[in-house]
Amino acid sequence: MDRLFIIKRRTILFLNQRGFSPAWYCRPCGKTISCSTCDVALTYHRWRKKALCHYCLKEEPMPQCCSTCGHKVEMIGVGTERVEDSVQRLFPQARILRMDRDTMLRRESYEQALGDFGDGKYDILLGTQMVAKGLDFPRVTLVGVLNADTALHQPDFRSSERCFNLIAQVAGRAGRSSLGGRVIVQTWMPGHPALLAATKHDYEKFALSELQERKDFSYPPFGDVLRLTFESQHQQRAISVANESCKELRQIVGGGFGKSTEYLGPAPPPIERIRGKYRRQLLIKTTRAELLQLRPLLYKLAEQQGVTVDPL
Repeated sequence: MDRLFIIKRRTILFLNQRGFSPAWYCRPCGKTISCSTCDVALTYHRWRKKALCHYCLKEEPMPQCCSTCGHKVEMIGVGTERVEDSVQRLFPQARILRMDRDTMLRRESYEQALGDFGDGKYDILLGTQMVAKGLDFPRVTLVGVLNADTALHQPDFRSSERCFNLIAQVAGRAGRSSLGGRVIVQTWMPGHPALLAATKHDYEKFALSELQERKDFSYPPFGDVLRLTFESQHQQRAISVANESCKELRQIVGGGFGKSTEYLGPAPPPIERIRGKYRRQLLIKTTRAELLQLRPLLYKLAEQQGVTVDPL
């Protein structure tokens, strides 16, 4: 990057995590400081000088001590604010443009920022997903993708596909002219097929690998998957409605391991509570024919119980 400043080339850094630090952690007792209404860690935003929940948008004072053991808590992880701070210290001469939801509050801000970067008023463009798509800057010859494998750890069969698409889009910002370009990916999983294919823009290789894996496990397009989410202010209510609904569905179309329909759950989702509501989740892997048999009850659950039905 230091050499690129001298020859007037530009850099794009991508990190899909806004804020300064995505979590506070108490080392002695192992507690992570969470939102009071959601089961997610609070993110520190330095420009607000407050902790923010990215799900309910509730702001809370910056925690100093652990509420369990009283020890001082520490910030862990990195967001775009923290990367901006680190890069500025490493390269004091660099003109850095940060683009995320905290800095681009209006559409005009977004358009103005892109225009300024294109006109050479900045050396480094740092941002979240908004820097990944549809940007064409001929003098960008280096793209850095930070914590690239974060998307791969999501409990969703589409996580590899999403990671591939995102990395391929970001990587495509480099070398869009005769100047050529380079892409550097930071990852703990350098051999993952999605990352290898994305950096080489090898969609065909990734698609063949991904389709074979989905076929092995009967995921779309080789089967249908539904996700039912049950919510209630009371945890026991969410559990009981989820269990009763699953029982009704099984009476219409039975299922189990090796059968054409599988019921996975009900179980707590990765985030059990959001905005004060407790949640239970049921995944149904089935065929199109058996899905048609389940549809009337699914409509009933959505209307009468407020169940969210998501085809995946």
